[in-house]
Amino acid sequence: MKNNTNDYPPEARVVRDMLSGNTNPLVTITFLEKPSPLLVRKGLDYPRSMGFVVERFRKGLRLVVTCKHAVSFFSTRAYMSTVAFKNPKITTLTCMGSPIPDPESESDIAFLLVHDPLNAPTQPFTLHAGNFQITDGMTLYNARNQCDPFRRTYKVDVTSQTVRDRRQIVFCKFSQKNTHVVPIENLNERVQFEQQGFIGCRALTMVSRPGYSGSPIWDNQLHLYGMDVRGSTPSDNAYAEDGDITVCLPTAEMYAARQRIDSILQKRLSLM
Repeated sequence: MKNNTNDYPPEARVVRDMLSGNTNPLVTITFLEKPSPLLVRKGLDYPRSMGFVVERFRKGLRLVVTCKHAVSFFSTRAYMSTVAFKNPKITTLTCMGSPIPDPESESDIAFLLVHDPLNAPTQPFTLHAGNFQITDGMTLYNARNQCDPFRRTYKVDVTSQTVRDRRQIVFCKFSQKNTHVVPIENLNERVQFEQQGFIGCRALTMVSRPGYSGSPIWDNQLHLYGMDVRGSTPSDNAYAEDGDITVCLPTAEMYAARQRIDSILQKRLSLM
């Protein structure tokens, strides 16, 4: 695993250029306690997560996708949100209204309509109806928000990881913390969970920690494989023998959610 872009191999040039230039679609979402983050001084952490730009609109407006659970503090009066990116300047983005959640209640997908005051030439990740195949040993990337707006520091670690598709489906529900892991060949059990409203995700051998939620998972050519929605570590009892696992929500799920929120988004855009 690598988190320094200078260590990336030559085939990662496109990724290096994206991260250092003015097309970077990675977005940080951080919540600060009001009126000041006193709890942080006592050793508690900020709620941090990622998001990423998936569409450009006129006048600096952008559409960001993230996890629904990542913006759960948005309407909480005890917190204020800071949404930002580095493109190449560190820029605070203005949220144009509240998050737009996927109307599918158990889906962990939400969208933010934001305004970039500098109107940077951000290159969105592309949502598509199909899913790219993942082969063992390929290199994929995810990103972690470690920003500290209170101390005015901006830090996003991007990790380059050699991954393996575990040939399992991880079934998740927004309303439940527990997940259910099913072998990909077990069609009967997969259908049962789908009928119960669970969302099927890929299980990848990747590192994912707090702050990765909402990160895109992408390759050397900026193809989008999904979104990081959950993770486990070797210290988790249930996964002690399996090591690090990232739960990757497939791109097709986000594409479908984007279609479901289109009427809400178009109405909001018409008022801008």
